[in-house]
Amino acid sequence: MSSSSSLEYIITHIFLPPKLPQGDDSDPKHDLALIKECRVALRSFQARLHGRECRRWVAPTLMLSKMLELRDASGDMLLEKVELSLEAMKGTDVLALHIHSQNAGLIVRRLPQQFSFESFELSPTNRAVIATKGRLRRCFPGPAVAVDQDRFAKPSFRKALAQLLAGLNVNTPKEAWAVVVKAHSQTTKIRDSIHPKFITEMLTGILHGIGQPVDVARIHKRTRDDVLWNNALKPWRRSPLWLLFRVALQTSLRTEADDRHRQYKLFMIFFMTRILQQSLQAPLPSDILFVMAAKISRRILKLGVGDEPPWMLYVHETIEAAHLELAERWSMIEQNPDPLGTQGGWNPSELSFYRDTPLSISTLRPYLAGIATRRMTPSGHGTFTSGCHPCIKQHSSTFPQFQLPMVDAVRLFLADLELWVQDWLDSWLRVNWDSPSTCTCLAELIKNNSTTATSTYAGNPEDTSLMLLTSMDLWVALDECATRHESLLNRYDPGFPPSLFTPLLLPKKSQMARLVRVEHSDHTSVRARELEIHRSCI
Repeated sequence: MSSSSSLEYIITHIFLPPKLPQGDDSDPKHDLALIKECRVALRSFQARLHGRECRRWVAPTLMLSKMLELRDASGDMLLEKVELSLEAMKGTDVLALHIHSQNAGLIVRRLPQQFSFESFELSPTNRAVIATKGRLRRCFPGPAVAVDQDRFAKPSFRKALAQLLAGLNVNTPKEAWAVVVKAHSQTTKIRDSIHPKFITEMLTGILHGIGQPVDVARIHKRTRDDVLWNNALKPWRRSPLWLLFRVALQTSLRTEADDRHRQYKLFMIFFMTRILQQSLQAPLPSDILFVMAAKISRRILKLGVGDEPPWMLYVHETIEAAHLELAERWSMIEQNPDPLGTQGGWNPSELSFYRDTPLSISTLRPYLAGIATRRMTPSGHGTFTSGCHPCIKQHSSTFPQFQLPMVDAVRLFLADLELWVQDWLDSWLRVNWDSPSTCTCLAELIKNNSTTATSTYAGNPEDTSLMLLTSMDLWVALDECATRHESLLNRYDPGFPPSLFTPLLLPKKSQMARLVRVEHSDHTSVRARELEIHRSCI
């Protein structure tokens, strides 16, 4: 490992500990360190295998070596190296290209008679990451096109392809950026991921013209990512290079006999164990070591790996070393009476209970003695008399008393009355069914409300409609009470024509619902239909 910062970067993007950076931490040096560490782990893993299993890992190891050769120290793609790597492909070689400025990955594979080009998006959009609960399920690769070996063997084709890839790796066309409209103008969203259309669409379309679509083995991955920034220009996103490596490795190792990708998952356990071993030699916090060991153990448990692989002893020893390290650190904390150094200036032998407990308040006794001789200060508070008319109590136990206030408060009084009729009239009526004065109270309230509201709401159709609706609610209640006392009234038509309520202007849904209840009430239209033959009116 080149440096401790590179180790922390690799741990952050591979293990995803609970505490992640709050800003973009991408660095070409860290990416190169990640590729180198992957290559060393692949070689070490391959050396622990034998025979056919060992030969399966030759192409992935060569792929990582090519990934290192194609880039300079600053992470830029070298045009000459790309062209030479395309020309040198043979057998079952795989070339994984990270087109950084396009947020795209391109995997070139040599097939028996063709070369396949598989492209896909690396970092998903911010919306997709934030809106997803848990992991984001993605399919890799994206569109795939195959080109004949004769076409691929032409130097002009390889040179043009290398120039295109090297140019797109450095420059991002403005059409690929996400935009947002602010102040009637479009602004580039530099915090969002880049659309990989120039690789997945433009390059794929060009290759379609000289090749044909090819059906490749696809994988589904439940990827974890996050979008985090705090006082930073760009957010933290998980390394797209790490995703490219995993997709290229998993698709290269896939066979019909290994459709559950067991070999790939076994290598991930080995690779993460190597990172844990290096972390034990660095002064990393205990919580990071614990998370790393826990995630490796979880992978082993999910995969059901026994002691058969020759490298599992190495994994068990590394995890055990991590647990021992954590136990030693905790033992040191327990044995240290002041692990944080907060009690260095405290000497318990200097404590004196008698000296520290006496309390002297020399001015308290004269203050207490003077309380008895104080003279009462006359209060300057006067009696407050409200000039406002009392509001109608909004409760079913109280019936509104129609006492008109001052002219300025008439509308407020009518609003209180209308609110009481809407919310509490039915409850009040159920309690006062049998009272002999109920009908009289309702009739007087209808008369007074209609008289006052007609003059107050003159010229306002909506307020007048609400006054009529309130009066009809009161009339229905009056009719219910009257017919309860005198059932003979049920034989008479109330006399309301069907079109009476058509002109009303009621803006609220609740008011429309009240009107429907009045129209379909047993005391209006229903009784009128039942007595249509007799035409007897009250």
